[in-house]
Amino acid sequence: MASKGGMNKQRGSVPVGLVSFLIGITMIVFAFYLAFQIFNVPPSVTMDAIPGKPIDLSKAAESFSTVFIRLLLLIVMAGFGSMVANRGIKLYASNSARKSKDKKTPPSETSGTKETPTS
Repeated sequence: MASKGGMNKQRGSVPVGLVSFLIGITMIVFAFYLAFQIFNVPPSVTMDAIPGKPIDLSKAAESFSTVFIRLLLLIVMAGFGSMVANRGIKLYASNSARKSKDKKTPPSETSGTKETPTS
């Protein structure tokens, strides 16, 4: 789509930018919600600890590794969410910068002479 000035207008960048920003923020919020659920479970429930019995080290190591892997995946998910949100901001800002750039361009000079400032 070319405009009268010959410059391409990308009208779809604003809605796509906003949608991708919201998707990224949703991913980040979801990652924090899952992390809250992980930390909300008491360790005794995670390790199947029964009061009065000794803790089985193999079960403790297994539950620790499970929690560690979940946390790593949540960090990756939050990272991807922030990248998606950042891309959405860039898409939205690119259209805003283009509009402000179009408004600031001076009118073309019709005369071929340059004016020099006098001291």
